[in-house]
Amino acid sequence: SVGAVSPGQKIDLARTLGQPGTGSTSAWGVRPTNTALMAVDICAFGERREDVQLHLREKMYQLLAETFEMTRLPRERIYHEDRGDGALIIFPPVVPVEALLDPLAHHLHALLWRSNRFASDAARLRMRVAIHSGDVHPDSHGVTGHAVILLFRLLNCRTFKKMQATDGADLALIVSASLYHDTTHRAGLVDAVSYRQITVRNKETSTRAWVWLPPQRRIGT
Repeated sequence: SVGAVSPGQKIDLARTLGQPGTGSTSAWGVRPTNTALMAVDICAFGERREDVQLHLREKMYQLLAETFEMTRLPRERIYHEDRGDGALIIFPPVVPVEALLDPLAHHLHALLWRSNRFASDAARLRMRVAIHSGDVHPDSHGVTGHAVILLFRLLNCRTFKKMQATDGADLALIVSASLYHDTTHRAGLVDAVSYRQITVRNKETSTRAWVWLPPQRRIGT
């Protein structure tokens, strides 16, 4: 089943963050929770016809659901907000952040490659993914906080977009410097040398981040 990442299904945010449900979450009296975040964007979405956009959105959510299942994440506790051409995903604190870099990113790449093998240029799904961790502040409208803001600054970094366009990769991953440092220093669970450091300058944000572009595979092999 892929319903856990369907845009029509609501996952309780309090349950995701491990907080008692309050019926209606307000900004007052609700503590922030430190957890892992992921933002996803479909490349060149605005250039596609509307029927193609609908197809790509459905495919994106399908691949995310399959990826979460392959990575053995608790899909019933993963919260998301649809962003039209992408999504914001909040993982429960029980999910180890290093699992989002490896194996999750590698699973997503494999599934995306399989999906695109015989796809036309118009139906080819290309994705950008940003991963960060930090305090998430829930309120009655969703989530906010510096971690969420930084996540989307990374996702929309021009240098990151240019690297993917130059490489031609169907998937590109950008990781915050703090998360990269933490995960690559944990018993070698993440291949640090496969990431490239870049400078992110986006609005008021100026920071460093790390980019992973999967090895290219020829379509049809």
